[in-house]
Amino acid sequence: DYTRHRARAAIAAVMSTTKQITFIICKSIAGQTATSHPLYERIQASFENIEDITFSAQNIFQQNKSSFAGVQTEKVQPRQFPAADRFWQIQDGNAINGTRVEAYSSLNNLAYYPFNYVLPYWADLHPLSIQQISEGALLAGNLAHYLLEEYLLQKRSSLKGDYKSLRKYFEKTMAELVPKEAANLGLPGKEAELEDILHWVSRSAESLKQVIEENGYDRVEPEKKLKVSFKDTELLGYIDLVIQGPGKKSIIDLKWGGYTRYKTMLENNNALQLLIYSYLLKAKGKKWPDASYFIIRRAALLAAENSFAGFEGYLPAERESNEETWQRLEKTYRFRKEQLAKGLIEVPLGELNAGSAAKAEAGLLEMPDEAEQYNPYGILTGEAFL
Repeated sequence: DYTRHRARAAIAAVMSTTKQITFIICKSIAGQTATSHPLYERIQASFENIEDITFSAQNIFQQNKSSFAGVQTEKVQPRQFPAADRFWQIQDGNAINGTRVEAYSSLNNLAYYPFNYVLPYWADLHPLSIQQISEGALLAGNLAHYLLEEYLLQKRSSLKGDYKSLRKYFEKTMAELVPKEAANLGLPGKEAELEDILHWVSRSAESLKQVIEENGYDRVEPEKKLKVSFKDTELLGYIDLVIQGPGKKSIIDLKWGGYTRYKTMLENNNALQLLIYSYLLKAKGKKWPDASYFIIRRAALLAAENSFAGFEGYLPAERESNEETWQRLEKTYRFRKEQLAKGLIEVPLGELNAGSAAKAEAGLLEMPDEAEQYNPYGILTGEAFL
C-alpha cells in the first residue's frame, strides 16, 4: 500500500490533466546522454507511434519555419557562455557575506569551492528538486546507516556478535524494511544488490561490536545533534555515532564506500568532516575526541589516532594535530569571508588551480588539485566545457 501510494503521488500532476499536457524531453544534459524517464516510457507504450505527436526542436529550426504543426517558433541569435574564469566579481559583496548557521558541508565548500558556497546559500540557486528514486550506492548507504545505527542502539547487547547470528537478524529486519523504504530493491534483478548490502551490514555490525566493546566503550549515541558558537555565527552537525566509555568519547562516521578516498584525506590532514565533528564534541571539554571513518563495504575502520589500534585500516598518528588543522581552517574561513566582502568569488577548476589565491597565502587549507567531484553548477562555472 505504501509503495502504491508513493507511485500515485509521483504522477499526480499527469493524472490531473484535463485538456493538454506538454512534455519537454532532453536528449542530453551537460553533454551527457539523458536517461529515459520511466513515466515517458509508459507513455510511449500507450501509442503505436509517439513520433506523430513529437516535435523536434532540431527539425523546426532546420526548416526555418515561423510555425511548425501549429507551434509558433521564433529564431533567436545564439549566445555563448563566457569562457571559464578563475574569479567572479560582483559589485555588492554584502549581498553574499552575511551570517548563517554553518555546517561541515558549507564550510568545506567555502574553503575549497567558494562558488558552491555562494550559489546555494546566498543566491538561492539549487539543482532541480524533482523527487528522484534513490538507487545504487546512495540507497545502499542510507539503508546500511539505518540498519547499523538501529542495531547498535537497540540490539548490540542482546544479540550474539558472530556473523551468522547477525546475518540472520538483518535478513529478518531487511525483509520488513525494504518494502517500505527501498521498494526498488525488491524488483527482479536486484537480488545481488540486496545480498551485497546484507553481507556487508552483517560484517560491519560484527566489526563495530568488536571496536566498541574491546576498546572499553559501553554506550552508543547515533545521529547526535550538536550546535556550538563559531566565530560570528554557529556551527551545527549531526554525528553518525558517538561512542562513550569511562572518561572518554569517540566519533565514528559511517561511509558505504570510498576507502581509498577517505584514507588519503586522513593522510593529507584534510578530513574536515571528522575535524568539525570533533570540534563540536570537544566544545564542552578540553580534549579533542578521537574520530574515525568506518567503511561499511570493507568493514574497516580508518582512524588517525591510536585509540582503535589493531583494527584493519588503522593509520599511524604521523600527522598534523587537530589543533593545528583547526587553526588553518579558521584562517581559511577569515580569508574567504574577506574575499566575499569584496565581491570576489573563487572558482577552482582542476588544472586552473595553479592560479588559486589561496595557494599564495601561508597557513591556509591547501586547495585540491582537482575540480569538485560533484558540481551541479558545471555549466555556470565552465567546467562542463573544459
